[in-house]
Amino acid sequence: MLRVLEGRASHEDLDVLSHWLDASPDNKKHFDEVNATYQASVTLNRAGYQRTEEAWNELTNRLEPPAQSKTSQLTWVLRIAASVIVLALASYGIYRMAEPGPSALQTSLVKNSTGRNTRIVLPDSSVVYLNTNSTLEYPSSFGATSRNVTLHGEGFFEVRKGTKPFIVNAEELTITVKGTRFNVRAYKNDLQTKATLEEGSIELKVAGQNKIYQLVPGDQVTLDADRKQVKTSKVDPANFTAWKEDILTFDNALLGDVIYKIENRFQVHIELDSSVSASERMTMTISDESFEDVLELIQLSSGFKVRREINDFILYQ
Repeated sequence: MLRVLEGRASHEDLDVLSHWLDASPDNKKHFDEVNATYQASVTLNRAGYQRTEEAWNELTNRLEPPAQSKTSQLTWVLRIAASVIVLALASYGIYRMAEPGPSALQTSLVKNSTGRNTRIVLPDSSVVYLNTNSTLEYPSSFGATSRNVTLHGEGFFEVRKGTKPFIVNAEELTITVKGTRFNVRAYKNDLQTKATLEEGSIELKVAGQNKIYQLVPGDQVTLDADRKQVKTSKVDPANFTAWKEDILTFDNALLGDVIYKIENRFQVHIELDSSVSASERMTMTISDESFEDVLELIQLSSGFKVRREINDFILYQ
């Protein structure tokens, strides 16, 4: 089966596989699942990330042949395929899964739950930087019939120009582009969703509204999820895209925004005491500092103090 997937099968290999596929609909379904997983692994080889235990377990379970169709020959072939695919993920290993079913419905999922950003190269050579606690989903047919992706969390997009529009669905925002660089922050539990354009142009639509927002470089659109209000403003895109370089830069930024990004980066919970306002302003840059170092920076640059209460950190004056 592996030789068939790689396109180097002999006529005898094709005959064996053909007879096995004709023997049972379950055999055909199982082959489709193995093929989907193999194709996902080929795409994964472009991205170099540390293997996760979930990926290993998911693939080994998926590639286990159904009990009713085990033969010594097919089991040997499937085990070779499983070994190659799992080894590819062990080397490059980011968690992604292709769901079984008709090819038009198959999807690839990238999930980043680490403390650093993840770089993804899509089949059309577009690049996506995925922030912590974020996921990117796109169909296995991406680029062939459309270039649609779904983002949960924060991502920076470097979209390669193409004949098909590149569409990002992020919570209540739909962003359409052809070739550009922009940042989207759309965490499910965040009260605000933001789209910030660095280069090129984008069209943005909000669910439930007919208006189309045309953005030029430096524009930012903010959607207030509760009040369904949309605000456009001019910003320095660098303040909203530095995270993809593992650098957080805050230039007279709102304290509430600073705290939010620090929480997201270090997976901690920081509360503001009643004596501290989220509208306070702060200027600082964070690169490879530890969380303890960041707390020290906050205290030095603002005069605030920090105390710990169980698993929370309280900022006070």
